[in-house]
Amino acid sequence: MKQAWFRRFTDNGLIHGGSRQCLYVRPLALRLLPAEAAQRAADQLNGIVEANRYRIGTGFLSTPFLCEVLTRGGHTETAYRTLLNSRRVRLPGFPRSSGLLNTLSLT
Repeated sequence: MKQAWFRRFTDNGLIHGGSRQCLYVRPLALRLLPAEAAQRAADQLNGIVEANRYRIGTGFLSTPFLCEVLTRGGHTETAYRTLLNSRRVRLPGFPRSSGLLNTLSLT
């Protein structure tokens, strides 16, 4: 199954689909990528989260895994900054949420 997913949704290990955080969080959380591709995906996710000013941009399925996969990829500082961020998050259905801790407490 991992090989089928890898062939369908990556191009030589680069994940298709743009800069949506969930496109990187889910395969990293489910360990669908080989080690080298996983590190590249974690680095890309780190860049996406930084560009989003440490606000989460995942849906409810991926949110609980965001900090874990960032940390596993060596981006602990980004994980902490995201966890403690008090800026409003961009999540449909959670217009008044601020910060990952508040969002997780709602889900």
